[in-house]
Amino acid sequence: EDRDQENRLQEIGLTPRRRRFLLAMLLISVVLGLIGRALQGKLPDPVYNVLGAFVVFLACATVVALVAFTAGHGWLTRLVVLAGICFVSAQILSITEDVSTLDNVAVFGTDGAYHHVVFRLFDFLGLSLWIIGFFGVVFELNDARNNVSERSHAMSVEIQRSEAATRALSESEERYRHIVEESSDIIFQCDLHGNFTYANRSAAEASGYTDEEIIGEHFRMLISPEAFDEIEEITNRQLRERIKRMYMEFPARRKDRSTLWIGQNVVLQFSENEPVGVQAVARDITERKTAEMALRSSEERYRHLVEATGVIPWEADAITWKFTYIGPQVESILGHPPTAWQEDGFWSSILHPEDRDEAIAFCRSQTEQNRDHELDYRMISASGEARWFRDIVSVVSENGTPTMLRGIFVDISEIKFAEEERRQLQEQMQHAQKLESLGVLAGGIAHDFNNFLTGIMGNAELALHHPDEAQENLSTIMTTSKLAGELCQQLLAYSGRGKTVVKPQDLSAIVTEMGDLLEIPLSKKAQILYSLESGLPSIEGDSAQIRQVIMNLVTNASESIEHPPGTIAFTTGVTTINFPENDRIDEGELSPGRYVFADIADNGCGMDRRTKARMFDPFYTTKFSGRGLGLAAVLGIMRSHGGGIRVDSAPGTGTSVRLYFPASEKPVQREVAAAKTNGHWRGEGTILVVDDEPVIREFVSTVLIDSGFEVVTAEDGLEGVKRYREHADALAGVVLDLTMPKMDGAEAYREMRLIREGIPVVVISGFSETDVTHSFSDTSLGAFVQKPFRSDELLEALRGVIT
Repeated sequence: EDRDQENRLQEIGLTPRRRRFLLAMLLISVVLGLIGRALQGKLPDPVYNVLGAFVVFLACATVVALVAFTAGHGWLTRLVVLAGICFVSAQILSITEDVSTLDNVAVFGTDGAYHHVVFRLFDFLGLSLWIIGFFGVVFELNDARNNVSERSHAMSVEIQRSEAATRALSESEERYRHIVEESSDIIFQCDLHGNFTYANRSAAEASGYTDEEIIGEHFRMLISPEAFDEIEEITNRQLRERIKRMYMEFPARRKDRSTLWIGQNVVLQFSENEPVGVQAVARDITERKTAEMALRSSEERYRHLVEATGVIPWEADAITWKFTYIGPQVESILGHPPTAWQEDGFWSSILHPEDRDEAIAFCRSQTEQNRDHELDYRMISASGEARWFRDIVSVVSENGTPTMLRGIFVDISEIKFAEEERRQLQEQMQHAQKLESLGVLAGGIAHDFNNFLTGIMGNAELALHHPDEAQENLSTIMTTSKLAGELCQQLLAYSGRGKTVVKPQDLSAIVTEMGDLLEIPLSKKAQILYSLESGLPSIEGDSAQIRQVIMNLVTNASESIEHPPGTIAFTTGVTTINFPENDRIDEGELSPGRYVFADIADNGCGMDRRTKARMFDPFYTTKFSGRGLGLAAVLGIMRSHGGGIRVDSAPGTGTSVRLYFPASEKPVQREVAAAKTNGHWRGEGTILVVDDEPVIREFVSTVLIDSGFEVVTAEDGLEGVKRYREHADALAGVVLDLTMPKMDGAEAYREMRLIREGIPVVVISGFSETDVTHSFSDTSLGAFVQKPFRSDELLEALRGVIT
């Protein structure tokens, strides 16, 4: 049977050699299929497709050959061979496309151990024959046919879905294209070389170019030349570092060469993790940028202005006083860097030691009261120099509580230095003027004292030559001496050291009492005409100062009369001051009310405008010899009495001076001569008299001896202490001069107290009581009598400390 079978195979042409060849081809196709399957995903797609096509072709050819040899040499064999050739040819035409496009699926069955590919063998007149090629040798033809049908239906559904998705995608693209085109934002795309690949309508409108002019051009065409390098550097960095998104602002250039500012977000586009281009969304920010540049320019101008004027702006915390900001120019002015000002307590540490406590206390109190304030103080620079600043502070509050301080430091050092220099120059000028004026002052005082001394010496000589008529001469000597003493009081009063006795006075009575005295300075060319109102209201003042005012004015009036007959009209009265009349007062500020006035009017030469403007200047005079302190002293006395002065004068018409004294309701007290009272008082015991002037020692000793005292004298403080030690137990009191050689009165008094305390002391001095009290500030002063003095004044003071 085996031999018959072998013969049969020989007859149909399936020789052993052919059988081995076909089996080998079939085995090779299986092996190649398994290798291809194992390498799937690792081989390139074209290589894998070619390998799959070759395996399928080899398997099909082997199967066709087996069928042909098995069928014999009849017409069926020829038909099978022809069909095989057609099938293989169709496979060659379609296998590549089908194998590369159709999915691999599991074998229809339950084991899932085999894989196959589905492909068309031929497609003729709409009739398709689909073949499932296995990487194996098992065919399940019926299942494959069913699967091919199902697969064909699935592919049809998938195609419909794909067409629907394509239509939806097209509609979506159209919708988004419309949105992009109609957007007010500028949207464009560029390739990696910087060439435009897309630009929307807003980009064209903003640039002034058309779409066709923009596409394909480099983006540099729309950038102002001054921004080329900066934008190119930013773009290169974005590509180099693969930065997904960046924002930039730059000046763009339109087609008409005008400029607009663009602010844009640039997004880097990728494909398979590689950059392929950029897409940008931009807006026109010209308006904002113009406003920013205007603001920056304004701030720059302000900064230059502030720096040029030496003004330093600053901010600080209102609670801690720690600076949160200070202008950078502070370093060029003070040398301290701005960072140092942000340290705790720095501001207070550089304040000048003399100004620190006052500045801190003032600023703290004003801040706590929520009040803006300003203060001048000094700060120490880094080089150790003290500079003056005006600190102008504004307090910022929230809900009534100070939270922030804002202010400026204004460097006023040059102003302060200039003021100090000007003050020093003024002091030098005033000193020079005072030196120059000493001649005028000395001449005026010498003139008055010479007049007084002439009267004293003349009457003393008459008293010696005519003893029987000496009483009247001695009375004139006493009156003249009193006037000389009042002149000294005037000098002390002008310097602020004089002793004044303010009490109700009768102005008409004072002028009447001065009648004889006013005749002394009166020129032979003039006479005084009195019109004194009686019953005037009283005025409160010092009689000696009022007499000096009257004497000065009468003297000036007399000397202004150059040709006889000249008259000086002296009038007193009472008037009411109101505001219109008050405006006519040259000096003094008078309140509305009743005033007692004194008019001294002459028909002399008068004053021009220049002279009248300077008539109250200290030491100013139009006379070669001067007149003491002149109207400056008059003005000072009137001010101290709360009064005022009105002067009417013109060249050739004379001068009228009206003095205003506030009227008082207090009655005038008539004085009783103290000499009559003191003349009956006599003392006992020993009095030490210490004075360096022999005339005064002799005068005081005589008065005390006549009053019942024994007297011990010393010519200076050192000798006075010696005599005090010798007679300490017997002394009843001491009369002590203040200014003496070797040891002054104050020092001598302190030494005397160490020897024995409790002895009454009367100090006599030509200085004012203010100076004497200051010299005896550490001791208890008994009594004071100012030179010149009368005997009754000395005895009254001594009586007050002894009894």
